[in-house]
Amino acid sequence: MLPRPTGESPSLLNTVGGRNFTPLLRNTLHMVRIIARWTTIASTIMACAFALAAGAQDSRPKKKKSGSAPAASKWQDKELGGLVRSYAQNHRVDLALMNGLEALPVEAPGPKYRNNSKEYFEKAVLGAGGVFHDSGPFRFIVPESPLYGPLTRYSLTGRIDPGYAGVNATLQIGSGTPIYNALALLGYVLDRTIIADNTIADQPTGEIGLFDVPMTGAIEAILKSARVPEEAFAVLSTKEFILIHSPATAPKIRDTATMPDYLSRRMSLTLPTPTLNERQFPASEVMPLHAVLASLARQLEVPVEVDRSLRDLPVTPMHMSRVTIATALDLLLAQWPVNDIAIDTTAERIIVRPAE
Repeated sequence: MLPRPTGESPSLLNTVGGRNFTPLLRNTLHMVRIIARWTTIASTIMACAFALAAGAQDSRPKKKKSGSAPAASKWQDKELGGLVRSYAQNHRVDLALMNGLEALPVEAPGPKYRNNSKEYFEKAVLGAGGVFHDSGPFRFIVPESPLYGPLTRYSLTGRIDPGYAGVNATLQIGSGTPIYNALALLGYVLDRTIIADNTIADQPTGEIGLFDVPMTGAIEAILKSARVPEEAFAVLSTKEFILIHSPATAPKIRDTATMPDYLSRRMSLTLPTPTLNERQFPASEVMPLHAVLASLARQLEVPVEVDRSLRDLPVTPMHMSRVTIATALDLLLAQWPVNDIAIDTTAERIIVRPAE
């Protein structure tokens, strides 16, 4: 990931691309980091979860979801993140702020600018050290530095299956929201399956406010605001799912022709647990595999067994809509970008084990 302007250390996930640690040590370290982050941003994540549930457009009219969005903050915000949030809400302007800029102080640009005007907003952003770039359907705010230029130049246009054309989203996401929660929420409300593997999934987004933009643009805003450069990911897109994964790994998509019939059954899956209120989708935290086994087996309607050495693998929150059980297992496996984990299926059960 591109660095934070404040010099944040790189993600632990990005420092262990190989399998240099034992599974237990590697994933225990990962869990400690994620849980520590959760305790500091839980309130922000929950607030943005309700906002996204309230704002995203549902492709299923009979199951339109909504929620209570947090009240808009006052226009006279003291920090850049609050200013971007307020302006996007009040003017329905499509904006994405790069993570790391949200706490920059904002000063009033002068009495000649009307307090709630476009001129005031732009002057305040520039005064805080941000610059605007047009990134497809939204304006992207980054620091005035060539280091972040690559973030402004890439696009997901042409990299997503054309079957998603016409799927639009309206969403607001607060800074600090991990990519995995942003994509799970977006996928749930749009009735789509959008997953990121663990090389980028825990990266925090910046402030995002989008209003009826193409789904591809919404995904792009999430990745860019989280400082994910183009070379850090590849996209595997089918009519059934979108998977954002490490370019160093090739996701394995199984052939179900010689496998148990239940693998072709379609279902929807939410981890760690399905929401009890279909009108809201609360954000969740990363959990070890053994903690979600019961929920996984119950939703798949098939017993699931896990080798003892893999019980602490981190499972990021995710939502899958109308996928086959085979695809659900492939996407579950794809979140761990390593080659030494396998998922076997028999007529009676599903088994997660070390690869031979």
